[in-house]
This record gives sequence, C-alpha cells and structure tokens, in this order.
Amino acid sequence: MKKDRLDVLSDIHKNFKAIGLAIKKAREEQNISIVFLSDALKINEDYLLAIEKGDKSSLPELVYVKAMLRKIFERLNIEIVDTEAHHASNEKGNIPKDESKRVTGKSFYLMISLLSLTAIILGAYSTRFILLFNSGLDNKYETISAP
Repeated sequence: MKKDRLDVLSDIHKNFKAIGLAIKKAREEQNISIVFLSDALKINEDYLLAIEKGDKSSLPELVYVKAMLRKIFERLNIEIVDTEAHHASNEKGNIPKDESKRVTGKSFYLMISLLSLTAIILGAYSTRFILLFNSGLDNKYETISAP
C-alpha cells in the first residue's frame, strides 16, 4: 500500500487541524472505526476524536500527543515530512532524513537470521577442526600416579 504524504512544519500547533483531517480521511478510506483504532493502538477514543477534530484543549501535554500521532501515522500508513528540515538538508546537500535508508522490521530479522546462520556455520567448522586436531594426537604425556 502506498503511503500518503503529509507535509508538516516543525510547529505542530499551526497544522493541528490539518493533521486531524488527514488522520480522519486516512482512517475512513481504510474503513477503520474509531473503536478499532483505539483498541489497536491503546489510545483513548476521546483522544482520537479530539485529534481528528483538531481540539487541542481535550488532549494531554504535547509530548504525549506527538507519541500518539506517531502511532496513528504508523498504523494508518501516513508519512510525515518535516518540510523545513527537508528544505534545509537539500540546501546543504545532505540526504533528507525521510529519504535515508532505515532498518525495517523485515531487514532487521533478515540480518539477525544471517548472523545466526554464520555463527552456526563457524561453530560447526571450529568443532570439526578441534575434533580433527585432537584425533591426530597420540597420548605422549605420561600420567602421574600417586606414590
């Protein structure tokens, strides 16, 4: 599913109503109810409704709202672009944050699987080497017996 793009300035207060409308639109397009989204994200239904309406007065502190928005955006596949940071990084010639390579869940598990497989293979070869090395030795050492 292609992600929707939502341009957001650094100041969330200026775009709060637009953010709420974008969330509501994405939720309705995906036929997701407020109740289902609330249960899936563990966010109070009243908070979700307040976010969609752009009612900041019914919400907790901004740090909590930002955390809720991140969860909502992730669940509804809404991509956020900080346009000021995007333009500033393009002017400096840097790669914008949203276009940099990220480790996704699938690539993380693939990397862990490959590392585990490598460890197993190295363990098998080292065990084989130790067994071959030990089997070629004669018992050249005398055992010391008690007097």
